[in-house]
This record gives sequence, structure tokens and C-alpha cells, in this order.
Amino acid sequence: MLLIGPLTLSPSSPGGPAGAGGPTHWRWALSRDGQRIDTHGQASDADLDRLDPGGDCVLVVPAGWLSWHRIRLPAGRAAHQAEVLRHLVEDHVLDDPSTLHVALQPLAGPSREPQTVWCAVCRRERLAAALEPLLARGWPVSAVVPEAAPVPEPLVWAHRVEGTPYLTWMGPHGVLSQPLAGLVRDLPPLAPGLLAWAEPDVQAEAEQHVPELAWTLGSSAALALRHHARGWNLAQFEWRRRVGGSMWQRLGRRAWAVWHDPAWRPARWGLAALIGLPALALPALAWQQHRHEAALRAALLEAARQALPNTPILLDPARQVAQALARERLRTGDAPPSALERLLHAWGSADGLPALQSLSWDGQRLDIGASAAVPLPTLQALLGPQGWEVEALGEQRWRVRPTTEAWP
Repeated sequence: MLLIGPLTLSPSSPGGPAGAGGPTHWRWALSRDGQRIDTHGQASDADLDRLDPGGDCVLVVPAGWLSWHRIRLPAGRAAHQAEVLRHLVEDHVLDDPSTLHVALQPLAGPSREPQTVWCAVCRRERLAAALEPLLARGWPVSAVVPEAAPVPEPLVWAHRVEGTPYLTWMGPHGVLSQPLAGLVRDLPPLAPGLLAWAEPDVQAEAEQHVPELAWTLGSSAALALRHHARGWNLAQFEWRRRVGGSMWQRLGRRAWAVWHDPAWRPARWGLAALIGLPALALPALAWQQHRHEAALRAALLEAARQALPNTPILLDPARQVAQALARERLRTGDAPPSALERLLHAWGSADGLPALQSLSWDGQRLDIGASAAVPLPTLQALLGPQGWEVEALGEQRWRVRPTTEAWP
């Protein structure tokens, strides 16, 4: 992720003129995981082509470009329109509201009840001048993040604006910037336990002017990364069509955030367990089932060898044992259990045979009666090849029994 923003103007002159050709110098930082800054620096507009956004780019709006206003947002979706917000901040700004871009704090969605929210105001032409060079290079700008914004936990940040050291206070009550040299120490109060960040070239001066705070290094990019993680994005209303990319790009960035965000770590472990445990258990279960089947085949083969000691090769033990048992039953005069079924099938599939009217089965032979007479040679020709001997008992009655040769 590439975080990039124009070098700020003085916070004391937020209405200063914007360059017609856009910013000429930029401040940039790269973050591989979206959690910490890996490298940072400054570049002129001509040197931007040497930077690689790494698939994602975030525009950082300088603190001096923004003014913050606490507004009472009416209920309903109609309140979440740019025209409504410009009307609400009209009494708080000196510029023509039609020339301003307005944006709400994160999670300020439509509500059935009025709510008080923070609204950021910036000159539209200045924001467009900073955004155009990035879009012209084909960089996928995914969000527009403020350098300083209201936050739940108070934080002070010492930084340099056009060579002058400044102290910017951020908290639930808004954003306030003052020069370090003329710091008004009681507005807002600087408690000893307050989180204090300072850029490297200002840390010594911050420790000199405000020695009661424990100063740690913190750059503009680190602040922007912190606000980006909290969901800040000033690209709202008509700017959403220019910032954020296509639906697939947004889904890809969301998937990347879910995959790398520490807050999603339990879900990632759960998903890994959901995929990994079956992947490990299924091969083990298949191996166990294979061993069980191999044991059953070995037991069946051993039983077949004991039942068929004179058969040298057993290719299909179950079928060979069944065939041997059927032959033995026929030899002793007992028809196999499937004999009646096979006879009925043979009678029904033969052409020209009348319908059966009576059946008498004693386990060895079958007496049948038909609705019409059939010559005995005809029956023998039809049923003989299928393993049956036919004996006439009358014109419409016959006795049939299975033959050993035709049965398995």
C-alpha cells in the first residue's frame, strides 16, 4: 500500500490558494501489510513515476486543508446527501458551500433518530488537484484519508509545516493545531499520560516545549495508516465514482484486509482448522477403510479356499463359491433360491407362450398350468437352452425342473 499526500500548507491559513497545476512535492510511505510503515520519503512531482503503489494507493489529505465541524444530522437517508451537509455547515465556513467537499466520519450511517457527527470540509478544487496526478498515472486510489482527524483516544502530534514546528491535538472534541513556539498550554490540557507522537526532525523541540509528555516517533504516514484502519475515507458522495476502483477491486482489497487484519486472526485460524482438519482426517479415514476392506478380502479368500479346495485359482471368490453351491444343490436335487424367478423370467421373455394360470413349487420342481395348450417340443425348444427340463402332465399342464448343465 502506498500512502501519498501533498506537503501541507500552514494550518493557520487553510484558505490559501491551491496551485493551478497541483502539488509539486509529495510525502509518501509504503506499507506491505497495512499495519506498519516500511519505508517513507519525499518526492517531486517529476519523481512520482519511480514509485510503485503496490496495487493500492491512499491519498493523505494534509491537516491544514481540512476544517472539522460538529453538526446535528437529521434522521433518514435524505440527510446523507452532499447538498444537505453543505447547508448544515454553511454558517460555519466563509467560502461558498458549492465550492466545498464535505464528508462524514466513519459509521455515520442513516438513522431513525437525529445524531451528532463530525463533518470534514475541504476545498473541492484543492482535493481534485491532489487526486488528478495519481489517477492520471493509473494508480488505483482506494481511499482519501485525513492526516489528522477526531479520534476517541486523545493524541498529540508534533510535526513541521513549511519549516515551522506545530503541535496538533486530536481527540473526541475535534482537531486543533498550534505553533510549538506560541503554544497555549491550557487549550486543550496536556495530561502527562497523553499519547504523544513526534516526527524525527521535531522530536527534540517537542521535548523542549512540552517536557511532561513521553514523546515517541510518529510520522504523518503512521497517522494516516491509523485513520485508514479506523475506516476514515473522505471520498464520499460524487467522489465515490472516482476513488475506490471497480467492484472487483474493492472486493479484492476487502479480501486482502480480511486476510491480513489482526482483528480477523481468530476467523482465519478457524477457517484454516475447518479446511485443514478434514484434509488430514480424510486420508487417515480412507487408509483405515482400505485396511478394513483388505482384511475382509483376505478373510473371504481364505473361506473360499476352504470351501473350494480343488479350485486352483480364485479370481472372484464370492461368485465362484455361489456357483459351486448352486451346482451342489442341483446335484442333490435342491433347486437354488433363484430358480423360480429365473423360470418366470424365461417364460415371460419367450415369444408365443400363453399366460400362466397356476403354479406349484416344492423346492425341486415346478408344476405349471397355462391358459392355452402348447406343444411339448415347442416348450423344450424355448426353455431347454435356459436350463429347464420340461415334462407334459396334460394339454395345458407341465412339470419343469432345472438342469445341472445349464446352471452355474
